[in-house]
Amino acid sequence: MSDAATLCSTLTAKLAGHNLPVIRQTSAKVIALLSSKNSDVDIIAEAIRKDQSFMARILKVANSAYYRRRGDTITSITRAILHVGYATTRDIALAAEYVEFAHKRQATGVNLHRLLAKAFVAAHQASALGAAVRLPDPEVLFTSALLESLGEFALASYLPAMFKEIGYVAREEGLPYEEAHVRVTGMSSHAVTILIATAYQLPEDLIAPVPDWDAIPAWTVADRRHAVVHLANGCAENLFASDSPLLLEDFNGFMTRATAALGLEASKVAALLTDAFQRALEFAATVKLDRSCFAFDKLPRDTARQNFVQNCTELIKSA
Repeated sequence: MSDAATLCSTLTAKLAGHNLPVIRQTSAKVIALLSSKNSDVDIIAEAIRKDQSFMARILKVANSAYYRRRGDTITSITRAILHVGYATTRDIALAAEYVEFAHKRQATGVNLHRLLAKAFVAAHQASALGAAVRLPDPEVLFTSALLESLGEFALASYLPAMFKEIGYVAREEGLPYEEAHVRVTGMSSHAVTILIATAYQLPEDLIAPVPDWDAIPAWTVADRRHAVVHLANGCAENLFASDSPLLLEDFNGFMTRATAALGLEASKVAALLTDAFQRALEFAATVKLDRSCFAFDKLPRDTARQNFVQNCTELIKSA
């Protein structure tokens, strides 16, 4: 077990030492630049060109079937930015960093590729839900949902024993993941993400605060945006968790919150999430992430969750 002060100190020291950071300095700067519509494209392009391997990864993804709208090849980073737009380039930059980190650093006993798959699912689900309820700039929700997994990646990589203990406590004691996280670390998963995002000096407005779920009628548009990010990550966490009786209760709670917060029928939410899962699989193919990383535990129960899981599983098999 740990307390929050100790965890903060340990992670801060790791990041300060630049010990295989989740996001390199170049990427953090580029993400910040791309988050402002006033940033000059030439300045952004120059920042990317200073890191040749990073630039190569962005060009590779920008030229993938997932993003290309025409048959011609994009050979310059400036053209790539203009072709897909600032928000999408930011998504590509962040996803590229996550992918390289997962490929290069395998924490002992922790499958970082599976964490990556879960993050991609959450990002696509957030974007889909935001677009469905016509929230402004739904593409930003992709980045915010992806960034919400920063804390999890940091723990899994720098403190793998602690990360595994969270899962163990959740399974053995039948606790929700967040409750197990607080018990083991002394902090919520979101608080750890804030710690990491602050260390990287990422734009504060990209990190979505946890909304007040008891005040839905009084929510602003910003509150709804924050809710979408956390709903998507909660759904992805539930889908990728190991089988336990708690999962059905957790899923039902998620659907209740989603319908109340978004004003959508449960069947519509499930359809949107399934479509987003398909998009996440397609996106994963562009970064060479194997579909097996998206597989779920099979549940024998005939429930709404099982039907949803089965639909997603069929998508994985249909490759």
